Amino acid sequence: MDLSFGEAELAALCNSKVRLANHFGPTLGRLVGRRLLELAAAADLDGVALLPGGRVQVSPAGMVRVTFVPDGIEVTGTIRDDGPVVVRRWRHQQLLVTCLTALVVEGSRSR
Repeated sequence: MDLSFGEAELAALCNSKVRLANHFGPTLGRLVGRRLLELAAAADLDGVALLPGGRVQVSPAGMVRVTFVPDGIEVTGTIRDDGPVVVRRWRHQQLLVTCLTALVVEGSRSR
């Protein structure tokens, strides 16, 4: 899936291992980064649902919520209206990410 970000600050966070580690802590930061890479590697939302722990919800208004269970990582956004983009002969949906959260069940840290 082609990921784009609704805000420059969110894009900077999601595209930097160092920033992810600083924001979420080293262990959770690596996990968040890995999940973002898996999300980007999926061709579409059906592919995301096949990822380990991947759950996809689409609201009637077109908001997409991808949750990785039991990680507590949630990516929220919308599928862009300009349709799938062709990348190396594969069609990828375009997801505009507007929010990224990761909750730590054990311990008191949540972001």
